[in-house]
Amino acid sequence: MIKKLGYLLPLLALPLQALTVETRATHGVFYAGVEKQVCLQIKLEATAADVGKTVSAMSFTTGKTTRAADITQARLYRSSENVFTLNTGDDNRRAVQLGTCPASSGKMAFAPNLTISQAGTTYLWLVYDIASAAKGNNKIDGVCSAVTFGGSNVKATAKMGTYVKSRQYATVYPFKHRIVPYYRTMWVMGWAAAPLNATHFKNFTDIIHFGYTLNGDGTVNYQWYGEGVDHPSTATAARNKLKSLRGTAKSRIIAGFGHVDDGLTAFYRNNTDRNARKSIAKNIAKFVLDGGYDGIDIDWEYPDNANEWIYLTYLLADLREELAGSAVSVSMAATVWYMVPWHETTDQVDFINTMSYDQQGEQHSPMWIMQQDANTCHSALRMPKTKVVLGLPFYTNRYYVLWDQAGWNGVVSQHPNLAPSVNQAQMTTGNGTTMHSFNGVNLIKDKCKWVKDNGYGGVMIWAYDTDVALTHKMSLGKAMYSVIKQTRR
Repeated sequence: MIKKLGYLLPLLALPLQALTVETRATHGVFYAGVEKQVCLQIKLEATAADVGKTVSAMSFTTGKTTRAADITQARLYRSSENVFTLNTGDDNRRAVQLGTCPASSGKMAFAPNLTISQAGTTYLWLVYDIASAAKGNNKIDGVCSAVTFGGSNVKATAKMGTYVKSRQYATVYPFKHRIVPYYRTMWVMGWAAAPLNATHFKNFTDIIHFGYTLNGDGTVNYQWYGEGVDHPSTATAARNKLKSLRGTAKSRIIAGFGHVDDGLTAFYRNNTDRNARKSIAKNIAKFVLDGGYDGIDIDWEYPDNANEWIYLTYLLADLREELAGSAVSVSMAATVWYMVPWHETTDQVDFINTMSYDQQGEQHSPMWIMQQDANTCHSALRMPKTKVVLGLPFYTNRYYVLWDQAGWNGVVSQHPNLAPSVNQAQMTTGNGTTMHSFNGVNLIKDKCKWVKDNGYGGVMIWAYDTDVALTHKMSLGKAMYSVIKQTRR
């Protein structure tokens, strides 16, 4: 026995392979006809012993993908952080493309020739171009089958988010357009003037339950809209009611986190360690997964400091890791022109809701504002049109004043015979009687038609809970659905 062990001594003296490779399926939504969509994060963790060695080859398969031909091309990218950009013109965090490969056979091989220059983490990304003919709900998957590093084979370990209990697969988005209403907890429970019913859920594609926010310690809190309803039991009851009303409809229920900039900024200011900051994403992911939501929407509006935008990029990237393998969508609502890290977020989110309203003029949401936001997102920021969901207001703003508002149900109550072409009227609020602007029936139709005719992703509504019943002749929802609704591709 001693003699045999002697033969092993030279082998034991050789340095052990230290590089570890982890993969995460980060994105749950793919769009037909769109290039550069992220499928897989490949995380390389190197030690000092790995410096100078090279990742010479990597192989992948399309795994559980329904139809390999849905993936016209695969690409491999590298970045130094989990925050990165592919589709935009920004260079600060632009990922570097290492190679391309056809994917229609179901197998992909790359020769990245990536030499490890220092110990630490390097991120690679498997990215797909999806065929225009890809059918809605087809699965899209990616599996790292082999890695050659320093002349040896390294096994890649597939990981899921900390609180993801079972693997769900990404799919091709099935609808022609998104219709995304926000609905607040107070009105889910109070029913407002327009009770939700099965007809609503058959018309919109997503509903954002605007019920949550963030504390400064990184924990989840409950929305402040409405006295007596910002309580866990009320929010839970609202979530359950939405699920019950949806029934078998295909619309998705998304957890909406409002005014995230406040809590997120406080948390990051008090936690300077990057790894410690990731706990906020774990808190949100656990909350959403435990609640059975289909998505997360982050409301990013009006941070105090222009430098704080970076916190949002970290949150979105960390959320992707914590949701890995869940197929839960990630979206964001923001005002295009105000302190938004567009370049670093466009590849992290599945869609963006533009707040194309609240202009301080005589008309707070004219057609040109929506068109300008659309052009900024697509032309200036190079976002795919299918990811751009343009905001419609179902409320008023007082002329030149931002926060003197009334819901559309208030307009109908005070002006029951309002003509569909009218977009302004005298409104009596707690601040007296003044002129207010809004989007009337015809303007809502015109905006929806423009979105469809110009190939954008759809429309978002703030706030749908202020509409009147769909059976009412002045319902903005009814006007909207006459032009754009839940329609299969």
